[in-house]
Amino acid sequence: MSEGGISSRTWAGLTAGAFLISIALALMVYYFTNDLANILWTILIAFGAYMAVSSVLRSGKESGFGPSDSDVTVIAGVILLGLGIAGLSHSYTHSVLITAVIIILVVAFAGLAMVVKNRNA
Repeated sequence: MSEGGISSRTWAGLTAGAFLISIALALMVYYFTNDLANILWTILIAFGAYMAVSSVLRSGKESGFGPSDSDVTVIAGVILLGLGIAGLSHSYTHSVLITAVIIILVVAFAGLAMVVKNRNA
């Protein structure tokens, strides 16, 4: 199987590499901040960004049932990125209201992105 000209094994290797890079970044952030929660938030931000960006390269072929691989990847990436940003903002502001607003905005943005992407031309 090939997604956008790249085999599924190659995508698995790229994803594993991106996850390891996000762990390395998280450990660097922990070293500078000494906050254990920042490890999780940094992993979510880095890996979510990878997923959202890599969705452009994935196959947009639809089987006629459910969303395409590209749609799922972009939504998962945006949600992970948003949860990471919300968690990081909560670590520094300790405001549940700001965290809730960020999560609501991310979910709304993800929904709007899918509506615009999948509109009938």
